[in-house]
Amino acid sequence: MTYSLAFVVQERWLSVTARGAVQSVETFSEKAATVVQHIMKSEKKRIFLDDRCLDVALDAHDITVIAQQLEQKSLPTMGLRLACIPKPGNEETYRTIETIYQNRSFNFRVFSDEESAFDWLLS
Repeated sequence: MTYSLAFVVQERWLSVTARGAVQSVETFSEKAATVVQHIMKSEKKRIFLDDRCLDVALDAHDITVIAQQLEQKSLPTMGLRLACIPKPGNEETYRTIETIYQNRSFNFRVFSDEESAFDWLLS
């Protein structure tokens, strides 16, 4: 595994901190599946994804494949709100993720700072 995940259940949200690197669709898919498992276990609807220490190298096709997998797990119908802060330099990739996810009815937004992320996440 080229990345690690840390989960902290807060009163109103689940925090997920990722570190390392995701360089393939298989690895990102594995990461996404693990996050979904923890979301379901925590029963939280507000998710803060802290990817500031995670390098991601995916293209639009890879992201679309993952979005389709998440759709099959009924993620868009779970009533989730996901706020994500990417690693500096990965903003373009994360904007692609945001667009593809939102086109599939995921309530997923990318932010550059915690204050704006939590303002939206907890509104």
